[in-house]
Amino acid sequence: MDRIPAIRNCTADYLEIVTQQMEKDLALSGLTYSLSSNNPENLIKELAELLKHTDMSTTKNILYGVDVVTDILGSEKNYDLISEKLWNRVLQKVWFRLNCTASSNTVKTENK
Repeated sequence: MDRIPAIRNCTADYLEIVTQQMEKDLALSGLTYSLSSNNPENLIKELAELLKHTDMSTTKNILYGVDVVTDILGSEKNYDLISEKLWNRVLQKVWFRLNCTASSNTVKTENK
């Protein structure tokens, strides 16, 4: 099995799927937002800017929904770091869904 990439090293194919998933996760937290970049660095900055202008309750909901610990919301909020952690976690979820679901389907088919 391949190693899970970090968002900064993400291929274009994964990046498109991850961006769609991030938009879904944002929507589940009450934010309807269309991410416009196709560059990982710009996506990190774009999400960081969005988080800066989002109330704390919604930000916590996003972190909870994506499964990132809220401890990173210390007194000095580093929105670039928070954004990168969110992106990496969403990438992990997408990677597992694409790689492990395909593997488990293969195993189920072989066991029939």
